[in-house]
Amino acid sequence: MPLPAGTPTSVILSSPAVGTDVVLTVQAGQVWSVRALRFLLTASAQVATRIPHLMIDDGANIVFQYSPASIQGTLVASSTAFIVGATTVGQDQALTGFSGATVQQFQLPDLVMPANWRIRTQTVAIQTGDQWSQLALAVVVG
Repeated sequence: MPLPAGTPTSVILSSPAVGTDVVLTVQAGQVWSVRALRFLLTASAQVATRIPHLMIDDGANIVFQYSPASIQGTLVASSTAFIVGATTVGQDQALTGFSGATVQQFQLPDLVMPANWRIRTQTVAIQTGDQWSQLALAVVVG
């Protein structure tokens, strides 16, 4: 399936319920090519070491998974981390962002995502007060 042609458009998503992970499903009749994404995870004051993962699946099988490979990929109580991916990023790395947030930057693959494919997070040791927010994508929709 070829990549959809066109200009990327922004998709701003609502935050999931507190203490739950993100699940975004490509709608029926659409084909997406995700060019960039940004998600923010804010850890509550509950003591735990969270490890956020980002996955793309076809509704059943994982076809891409980003798992931070370094200690910078963990998130402790009362801290924040941006998960930032783009098709043009050269290498995976952890950076320090604005307001002291950790930024986990990685390269997204060029994938054609037909209806029912999903982008989702899976946070190891997610706590009831943790919140995913500021969910934004740049996608070409076909």
